[in-house]
Amino acid sequence: MGYNEIVEYQEIFHDVDHYYDDVEMILEEIPKRERILASIKNHHRRLKRSEEWNNKDELCDLVYDCMMDNIKTVDTVSDMTLEDAELGIHVLMYYAFVKCKLLDPVPKK
Repeated sequence: MGYNEIVEYQEIFHDVDHYYDDVEMILEEIPKRERILASIKNHHRRLKRSEEWNNKDELCDLVYDCMMDNIKTVDTVSDMTLEDAELGIHVLMYYAFVKCKLLDPVPKK
């Protein structure tokens, strides 16, 4: 994360990294779970290309905002608290960033 100059989200991802295995188990139970990861990956790619951002934390914020907008449009999560939604998005983002290798790779020396 340091190589990718992620500061704010490094702390956020560190706070949720212990959920990584939980996400793996939950996603195993979801049919077509690849769509969830593909959606995050596609949002990240699109935003990275088309939006203006000054640092990678801002890019992560754009991905987060896009995912939060998606949650707000789903009626079935109306009883979900904002805190639960934020935590869930951060956990999914961390999982997707690691699993889909969305961060720039550290060059080999």
